[in-house]
Amino acid sequence: MRIHSRWLVAAMILIGTAGRADAQDVRVQTRTPPDEVIREVMRIVNEALGPDLSRDISREVQSAIGHLPRIMTSVPHFVVPGAAQDRNFPIRVEDRETKTVRLGAAGALELRTVGGNITVSAGSGNDATVEIVRTSRGRTDADAKTGLERVKVEVDQQSERATVSVQYPSDIRPPYSVSVSYKVKAPAGTRLTISTLGGNITVSDIKGDMSTSTHGGNTTITNARGVTAKSLGGTMTFTGIDSDGTVQAETLGGNLDFRKVKARRVQASTVGGDVSATDVTCDNADLGTMGGNVTFSGALSRSGRYELHTNGGDVTFTPSSGAGYELQASTFAGDIRTEGVTMQIRGSVTGRGPNRSLRGTVGDGSALVILRTFSGTVTVKK
Repeated sequence: MRIHSRWLVAAMILIGTAGRADAQDVRVQTRTPPDEVIREVMRIVNEALGPDLSRDISREVQSAIGHLPRIMTSVPHFVVPGAAQDRNFPIRVEDRETKTVRLGAAGALELRTVGGNITVSAGSGNDATVEIVRTSRGRTDADAKTGLERVKVEVDQQSERATVSVQYPSDIRPPYSVSVSYKVKAPAGTRLTISTLGGNITVSDIKGDMSTSTHGGNTTITNARGVTAKSLGGTMTFTGIDSDGTVQAETLGGNLDFRKVKARRVQASTVGGDVSATDVTCDNADLGTMGGNVTFSGALSRSGRYELHTNGGDVTFTPSSGAGYELQASTFAGDIRTEGVTMQIRGSVTGRGPNRSLRGTVGDGSALVILRTFSGTVTVKK
């Protein structure tokens, strides 16, 4: 009997997530699944697989549960008056304005909004320009214009630090819905903190450290340095990242894609998507998913550690160059394959049946590579 733990975790997320949504008020609230729910899921897994065979999947489920509080609490809590569906508010009006903030070459900029996209790219000079696009919808033209009058954007600047945020009135069931997007040009060295509820985040050519979070939107970061990105359901794409520290990404429902990334450490986790790392150079990688595939290709470092793990998918590891490595590969219900790899085998369990494993050394064995999946296939390529 094959059990896919991603369904178990999905059930826990649904049980552990409380929300309210109606035509005029959207509230986003999250909490970790109750202990009794976690115990019940573990009991079901144990009965289905037996106490010995359930250990691997139970460990992965517990790992995924451990990620939930960090992901959920990292994204701000918003209450959005007037967030009705478009069909209830057919009239649309828009307002655009541009504000300038003086940050210096390496200042800090925080951007917060609801319902809109945030786009940031590098500009010239020491000032940042923020184009603010407010889109209001209402049942009538007057209602939509009232939304623009009452929903404002505030810029708070202290020295070389500025915060741009949306200020909503305390109206109960207002006859309008307002979303706010930002298009920003900032000095390349700006440090960014970005959050949006329901919108996409796009950042390019910014070299200062950045932290991003979104509920449900996609995140695209290009030509950057230190990155910490979190999402509740969006796809994340990182290209051309060159960092002295850690590149970290977590999402509960989307794919994670890393291309041409250099960092000391790359850490990525998702529950329902794939993790792909192509042309990645790092000393340490921890790439995991509950329900998708994990792939890695890139140069290895001496004494480096590279761990790829999934439950419901395949693991594919392709070192392009660099150090030799010690391999520890395991799968419960799949196969282990090596393609063109010269390896000194130190131990293996192969053939039909569960719990296949392979231990071996390639080259000088200076790096450590750990590959594991529950129901998929592990493939090691030359």
